[in-house]
Amino acid sequence: MAVELSRNEVVAAARRACADGRQPTMEEVATAAGVAVRTLYRLFGSRQALLREAGCAPEPTARQRILDTALDQVG
Repeated sequence: MAVELSRNEVVAAARRACADGRQPTMEEVATAAGVAVRTLYRLFGSRQALLREAGCAPEPTARQRILDTALDQVG
């Protein structure tokens, strides 16, 4: 139960940090949530997973866009 509460608090902190359109660092989110960076990785595994859950995932990289386009063409 405490983990779920902590997870929800971290997601809320990430949403606040993303509100200005930035992609916050793990350190910024950890500070805003009042937890250690290690806790963020334990709860989410990666920055991308945290930002995706918070609804502010980073734009896909050029590599990812190329791979997605190639996959669309191949079928």
